[in-house]
Amino acid sequence: MKEADLSGLKVQVKPTSALVHDRLRELVLSGSFGPGEQLNEARLAAAFGVSRGPVREALQRLISDGLLVSIRNRGVFVAQLGADDIRDIYFMRRVLESEAFLQLQEHHEAVLVDQLRGIMYRMERSIRRSDWHQVGIDDMDFHRTVIDAVGSPRMTEVFGTLLAQSTICVMNLRTAYPEPQSLVDEHDRLVTQMQGDDPQALLQEVAWHMSSATDRLTELLEHGEDEVLQKA
Repeated sequence: MKEADLSGLKVQVKPTSALVHDRLRELVLSGSFGPGEQLNEARLAAAFGVSRGPVREALQRLISDGLLVSIRNRGVFVAQLGADDIRDIYFMRRVLESEAFLQLQEHHEAVLVDQLRGIMYRMERSIRRSDWHQVGIDDMDFHRTVIDAVGSPRMTEVFGTLLAQSTICVMNLRTAYPEPQSLVDEHDRLVTQMQGDDPQALLQEVAWHMSSATDRLTELLEHGEDEVLQKA
């Protein structure tokens, strides 16, 4: 009796440090650890049930990602991003996403448009539920899908760090949009321009999207969320 070919069935198991990194990243991006909160290596190791080595490696990776900062003689803390950080993050996002949208304007498949409009539909549902945390996730999913569609591993890697830092910018805000439907409308215009044949109009739409987000987030940071929402 011929034996079955079992080649290629080896299970790929992540190192412990990678598993800890992924879980800690989720906790930081979900707001479970707030901006400025200290992360204690020993406590984390005990909570995860692992030695301190994997936790130390995970923390170093998150520092490299820009999600944590190490302060000499004090410890490791969740990054607190200021107005200048927000402006720089969205400047770099504009550079990358402008090129990504231009590439996709020339070569994109109908399935990408369907994916993006599906994300926009989820975003509308999240807005109707006033689930602002999920709105932020939907927003990030939209832009990650655009970048991934280009097919450049290096662009995806660089953008992943920027997107994570963008999430920190908005994680503790109920909403940065006095009229939340405007967020869906902005993304709809991006998709519409991507489907068109006017590169300049597309670039202007990307620039508007990034500058409006920068303005809203810096205003919220500098003047406080309650004050901004009262003005709406």
